[in-house]
Amino acid sequence: MANNDLKVDPHVMAREFRDAPFGDRRLSARLEKIGASLSKAPEASIRSAMQSHAAEDAAYRFFSNEVVTPMKILHPHAAQTVERIASEGAALAIHDTSEFAFDGEAQRLGLGRLAGSQRQGFYAHVSLAVSADATHRPLGVMGLKTWARTGAKRRRPGDKRLNGDAYQGVANKESDRWLQQVEYVESLVGEPGRLIHVADREADSFVHFDRMIDARFRFVFRAARNRLVRSDDGDDDCKLRDVIAKREDIFSIDVPLSARKAKGAPRANETSGARNARSARLGVRATSCELLRPRRIGPKLWIPINVVEVHEIDAPADTVAVDWVLLTTEPIETAADVQAIINAYRARWLIEELFKALKTGCQIEKRQLESFEAIVNLLATCCPIAWQMLLLRNLSRSSPDSPATDALTPTQIDVLRACSSVKLGPFPTMRTALFAVASLGGHHDKWEPGWLVLGRGFERLLLLEVGWLAHQNTRGDL
Repeated sequence: MANNDLKVDPHVMAREFRDAPFGDRRLSARLEKIGASLSKAPEASIRSAMQSHAAEDAAYRFFSNEVVTPMKILHPHAAQTVERIASEGAALAIHDTSEFAFDGEAQRLGLGRLAGSQRQGFYAHVSLAVSADATHRPLGVMGLKTWARTGAKRRRPGDKRLNGDAYQGVANKESDRWLQQVEYVESLVGEPGRLIHVADREADSFVHFDRMIDARFRFVFRAARNRLVRSDDGDDDCKLRDVIAKREDIFSIDVPLSARKAKGAPRANETSGARNARSARLGVRATSCELLRPRRIGPKLWIPINVVEVHEIDAPADTVAVDWVLLTTEPIETAADVQAIINAYRARWLIEELFKALKTGCQIEKRQLESFEAIVNLLATCCPIAWQMLLLRNLSRSSPDSPATDALTPTQIDVLRACSSVKLGPFPTMRTALFAVASLGGHHDKWEPGWLVLGRGFERLLLLEVGWLAHQNTRGDL
């Protein structure tokens, strides 16, 4: 990717909003102006970001316009993302869902209930493209699906969860979003095999695997179910975990595990609950097998799949051990092949960081828009901005010693040199520049800056840059 694509530059960001397919050039021009204003002040209110009452009113009208939809807003950015994927040759497409919650007594039109909460809100299913190399550089948001649970609850307290034939017969299930989004982003790229789809346990579905393998889509999905399989030893009707447990470890690795807070939903804590930071030794093994189609779907059928298991060796007694079973179409012939599969799944944390950038850096849950349609339109507008923030932080980590000019303009570096509390030498690095930006947002310690101070820092940097350039132009006229 050319370095010019990485700069915090209004002209670069403008491409991510240009020529949205609204069928009205005025709306397309308005989106470009709103996107440029919000990118200069990610965490500011719409009133502050727009900088005039007329622009503020125009922004509110835009977000509430029935012609405007998240898909149309995101279209230019998705097109730019496809171009960045083409320059990479291949990329990971990471899929995940997050809830957006809104506190307060005011009931906003169209928002619905959230699982295990009395708050109102909605859900967003996002597909993030990242480079397939070791840097896992964020390339952009390719897909966004939003919905609110406004209808009657399918289950009353005390009712059993639907499963098997009963669940299979439900139309328009929320779980359908996984395959729908995979097929959508593949249609954007237009060439099967360019993307490796990555998803967590919720995407585990035989129907999904069957369709994706038939379409020649590549994937690395974490298994949630201990399915019936036929092993490559010829054993029928074995359990998946029993088959993989018979394999010897290919290699082991020592990895640091970060601390994690407890989840709001009790079921989620069974597999990914609270933990303290620790170092873990992980064993890795792999095998090939065939998954058996569940009887409720149709007659007996086997589909081939590769399996990689990552299991913690000698985990502390009071902790939940690391235990991943990954189902994949990727080859497992060598240790390097297996390591690449693990690295692909480990890149999944980037989409969690994207959600943090949206919620904290862009303050989506603090916005005062009054309807579901307006809020999700704002969310789509903020997706390219959150991607830009994620990209810059990723560069500071993956290439900390690269020159700051790979991400910032010379003028912005001059502004930071004059206004930041972080001292910048004649050739500042990417990481030093990131801390300088964060210092403008109130960050003054050695720890990694969070999304809130980065949002504030970028806002102030871009405003200072405007004044800096205005001063230079005035001096040139003297």
